[in-house]
Amino acid sequence: MNFEPPPRQPPRQLKHTSTLQHPRRPSLERGDKRGPPGPARGVSELLKSAGQVLAAMALVAYVVLLLHKGWIDFSALSAAHPGAEFWPALGRHILRVLGGG
Repeated sequence: MNFEPPPRQPPRQLKHTSTLQHPRRPSLERGDKRGPPGPARGVSELLKSAGQVLAAMALVAYVVLLLHKGWIDFSALSAAHPGAEFWPALGRHILRVLGGG
């Protein structure tokens, strides 16, 4: 059995693009509805972006609050029930919290 590597292909030639226009940014003359990038964005878009940032920060703060509360409860429970009593106490605590008590 004689295994020969496949013949080498010549490198592909890149298409010539105009230096006046970036190939990934369509010009406004061709019907691009997004508008120019940068400071010319509308106030509604800026408010939308600011609202998204605030919502993300609020979500992070809520998750941090839940983790902190869980850590405090876990620490207090482990201090109150040392040793082998801890796991049954943790199960009772979880069931009590889920039950709304």
